[in-house]
Order: sequence, then C-alpha cells, then structure tokens
Amino acid sequence: MKSYYKHTLLSFLVVVTTQSITAQELESIQTDRPDLTESAFTVPSGYFQLEAGLMRIKIKTDNYLNLHPTLLLKYGLSSNFELRLATDLVTYQSNGIKETQFLPVAVGVKIGITDEKGIIPKTAFIGHLKIPTGGQGELSPTYYVPSFRFTMQHTLSDRISLGYNLGTEWSGITAEPIFIYTITSAISITSAFGGYLEFYGYAPQFNRAEHSIDGGFTYLINNNCLADISFGAGLSDNAPDYFMSIGFSFRVNTRSKNKAKSME
Repeated sequence: MKSYYKHTLLSFLVVVTTQSITAQELESIQTDRPDLTESAFTVPSGYFQLEAGLMRIKIKTDNYLNLHPTLLLKYGLSSNFELRLATDLVTYQSNGIKETQFLPVAVGVKIGITDEKGIIPKTAFIGHLKIPTGGQGELSPTYYVPSFRFTMQHTLSDRISLGYNLGTEWSGITAEPIFIYTITSAISITSAFGGYLEFYGYAPQFNRAEHSIDGGFTYLINNNCLADISFGAGLSDNAPDYFMSIGFSFRVNTRSKNKAKSME
C-alpha cells in the first residue's frame, strides 16, 4: 500500500509539474482581430477560442452597416491546425430603412505552413466556405462562397512585427473574384498594451480597387483574454468613409477537465 501511495504521489507531482511548465511556455493569446490582417498563429491544440466585436461602418451619406456582433470561433486540433466558424449579425441602414440578418456561416481551417527563420516569414494558409442560407436580403449570397488567403509574419525586433496577407474571395452573387491585400505593423508599447497601423484593399477583377487605412490598440487582460479598439477610413472614393470597432477575445483549455478526471 505504501508503494501504491508513493507511486500515486509521484505521478501527481509529474502531471502538475508538466502542466505548470506548459502553461508558462504557452504564448499569450493571438487573434485575427481587430485588424484585417489575419494572424499566422494557430490556436494551441485543445484550446477553444472566441473572438467577438461590434463594428459600425459608414458607407455613403445616410448609409451604414452595423455588425453586432461579429463572431469567429476556433478550435485547435494540433499545433498547426485549427477549425474555424464565423458569422455576423448585420443591420444595413439606408435612408432611414433598416434590414437585419445573419450573414451565412463560414466554415474553414487555418494550417500552419512554416515557422519564421531568417528572411522566411511565419506562414499559414486560411480557407473558408460560406454556406448560403436562402435569405432574401441584399447581403445574402446566391452560391457557396469560397475564400482563401496566405498570411505571413516577420519579427522585426522584440517589440515590432510586420504582417501581411494575400488572398482571393468571391461575393457569392457573381463569379467575379476579388483579390485581397493587407499589410500591418504592430508594436508592443508595454507588456500588456499594444498598437498597430494597417493598409488594406480589395481589387475586383473587373472593377476599381478600393483602398483603406486603419489603426487601433489592444490590451492583454491576462494570458488568455484580449480587448481591442480600432478605427479606419477609406483612401479611395469607392471605399467606405470610415469604421469603428471594439472587441473582446478569450480562449479556454478544453482538455484540462479531462486531465483532472483521469487523475481521480
């Protein structure tokens, strides 16, 4: 019996020590908001992450788009593979008339491709497929809507990083592809407080491209929670006039309870 208790105590100490070291080594939460540049980092294996926000976009005189909320749910299946599900509740306001609807759910994945090494950036691939719901609203697509992008990130110093995305999406209403570019520079002002500045644009195959600029701040509440605020404005006359957004993201370890039960 004594050897049994010694073995149990030793096993307990090993598990606790391992979990403590893992928690210390786990990087702070990485999110795909508030900027348009998607992160090259995937959610850690076994973690569920939710990124939510509110956004108001002024398109033209008396035309507004309110997203309340935007939702992105992620789950890490391995160290470089995450499942993704996204949707938005949108209210389109035009000349005093409002139309509210859920945008189609987008299901997808993010796959880590390379880690950063010298001039080679940390790189990941993101692919989504929006599923039409049969809605009749102006923002409802008619067809299944694919989108994809490659996201890259360089570490310029201990406090500054550079990220950029290249990709393509479709509207679901026409077959015309829309090419996407983003480039952002982020800085860690303190260990918890950060900021960024970003340029981005959309270039339809047969129409004029639109270009915008935005910037914002993030606050790391703890290792697993992040708050953000951002503002943006159009640079070309066909881009939205401006937008503003606030958001909150968090992650939880879904396997911690299973580990605790296995120890009972």
